Amino acid sequence: MSNTSDIHGAQPHPDLLSISTVTAVVPGERPIVRLSQTLFFPEGQCRTADRGLIGPAQVVHVVQNGDEIDHYVDTADALVVGQQYAVSIDGQWRYEQAVAHYLAAKIFHDILHRRPEDCQ
Repeated sequence: MSNTSDIHGAQPHPDLLSISTVTAVVPGERPIVRLSQTLFFPEGQCRTADRGLIGPAQVVHVVQNGDEIDHYVDTADALVVGQQYAVSIDGQWRYEQAVAHYLAAKIFHDILHRRPEDCQ
């Protein structure tokens, strides 16, 4: 098993930890890893993709690809199909993205509902 600390070295919240089996590794310049189950939110629906770790591999992007979730990693060299690995979400990143999304929605809402007399 891999160290379950997040990419910043602090212990992640238990809700952001899991164990999952690697079901596929697609090699390439940006390797893709597929898991039997995942905690990672993919990019989409006005949401930024999660970041974190799958075993020793840093997850840098996540997308929905049909019925699959593709986890783009920095390197897949140490990952073996059929093996279980610790999976951890970067909770700080998820929090920062949620706050940014909320603030952007709030600003957009305020602009849409601004009356001309409010700008004088």
